[in-house]
Amino acid sequence: MHEAESKGNEYLARWAACRGALFACRLVLAHNRVLYPFHKWMLAATERLTDRPSEMMTALDELVRDASPAAVDRLVEMVLGYRDWAAPAGGRGPAFMRDTEQLWLRGEPAIEDI
Repeated sequence: MHEAESKGNEYLARWAACRGALFACRLVLAHNRVLYPFHKWMLAATERLTDRPSEMMTALDELVRDASPAAVDRLVEMVLGYRDWAAPAGGRGPAFMRDTEQLWLRGEPAIEDI
């Protein structure tokens, strides 16, 4: 999201907003042991959870509507502060690069397709 803002790239901002929403929901769904119901039902399934950050649905709506660094930061802080998530070895930044931007080097499917 911050890269999109620095480049003034609206397409990248919208793409990042939707992926931010996707992965925030998938984390919380997985924590609740609820299968990811694909995009069509993801928000409804997340909203039905009783064990999720209390303002998560509002933050998701804000992120998708505004696609701003402030909105993504709010959602990320909310989800990361919701419980003690194990951090990937080497940190979240390198894990993001490995899991999204470098998959083609290994011929692996996109993380959102798993």
